[in-house]
Amino acid sequence: MSLKDIKLEAPTFDGQLDLQVFLDWTLNMNHYFDGYDMSDERRIRFAKMKSVGQAKQYWTNVEKLMKLRNQERIQTRDEMKMKL
Repeated sequence: MSLKDIKLEAPTFDGQLDLQVFLDWTLNMNHYFDGYDMSDERRIRFAKMKSVGQAKQYWTNVEKLMKLRNQERIQTRDEMKMKL
């Protein structure tokens, strides 16, 4: 069995206003991404899918506001973390 055959469960983030919860989530997502070869674009899309509750609503609002302002889409996970 190779590492590619192992299925990892990615954590979700619910938007808690607890810095440690956010830092733990980003660390766990980084571990997850280390197990799979993903481009930054795929990492961003996947992280959006793992956002739930308030985090999902917040991210939806960020994307809408950026579109209204004719700003470029987020290109990297670091940019995404800065917005969150």
